[in-house]
Amino acid sequence: MEERQDNKKSVISALKRADGDKGIILRFYEVEGKKTTATLASNLPLASCIETNLLEEKERNNLSLIEEKAQIEVLPFEIKTLLLLR
Repeated sequence: MEERQDNKKSVISALKRADGDKGIILRFYEVEGKKTTATLASNLPLASCIETNLLEEKERNNLSLIEEKAQIEVLPFEIKTLLLLR
């Protein structure tokens, strides 16, 4: 996994194995107090990217993956948690 922060509008706060060893959890938050669109780019093959809550329970549908990249809207100071599956 590769971290790219071109605009520095979000900060990764956690990258860990998911509970139950089902994938990888990526947690990040928006730091400028502005609504933004975050782009996740991976150099690993991903089967899916799922938005979860802080307890790692599925919260929304899978995010669209195009060429190992996913985009997600982030509100001011919002914490996002994503489950990445290979």
